[in-house]
Amino acid sequence: MCQISFGQTSTGKLLHGKIRVDSAYISGINILNLVNEKTAATNSDGEFFILAKANY
Repeated sequence: MCQISFGQTSTGKLLHGKIRVDSAYISGINILNLVNEKTAATNSDGEFFILAKANY
């Protein structure tokens, strides 16, 4: 399960998400934005933040 929310910055939106597998939070999972090639990793609570822009 992945939960996502957005916050805004001048260069895009800060995406906040949480990854859970079998009701457990997973740390160290890498997230890749294929459009801008930005990466992030989940913390010990399964949360991550990554910069994203709308792809029209």
